[in-house]
Amino acid sequence: MTLDEFRALKQMEGRRVRIVFTDGQQIIGRLFDVTTDFDESQHLIYDQVEWSALPHVDNSKGAFYASGEELARVTLAGADA
Repeated sequence: MTLDEFRALKQMEGRRVRIVFTDGQQIIGRLFDVTTDFDESQHLIYDQVEWSALPHVDNSKGAFYASGEELARVTLAGADA
């Protein structure tokens, strides 16, 4: 995912999304925050995981982190699409 594509994800913050990682794993949850650092490294925080091919602990009061470099794509999911 290019830096411009990653920055465009800001418009999806707070929405229900499907996140697909480069290894093929997927989750459906809420995109909480998308940010880049001064070195242009990409970071994504998501929460409210409804479904996941990855193991996730019950973390209803917390959030999860993923490196933006591991993202293949992020799309709106279900009713938010």
